[in-house]
Amino acid sequence: MRNGEENVTFELHDGLGLWIRNNWGLYDKGALYQDLATLGLQYPDDMSALVLKSWWRRMHGRPLDVAGQVKATQETNRVLAAPPPAPPPVDRR
Repeated sequence: MRNGEENVTFELHDGLGLWIRNNWGLYDKGALYQDLATLGLQYPDDMSALVLKSWWRRMHGRPLDVAGQVKATQETNRVLAAPPPAPPPVDRR
């Protein structure tokens, strides 16, 4: 965290991120889950990502921009949830 760039937080998703999800009540919809849900986050994975990225930003003196992080996460989830485009019709002449 201290020496890496902000994207190092992605590498921590399955280790420290999982620990946060398991131990801070994100899967159990505890208090932190509820607080982050009121900001517009829906999934524990997204919540732990926000915690990790905010921690990195705090360590490096950068603005947390929680609202911006939430908006970016929501947009990513919207794109991922969209159905794939239909294939073009096959010309069977």
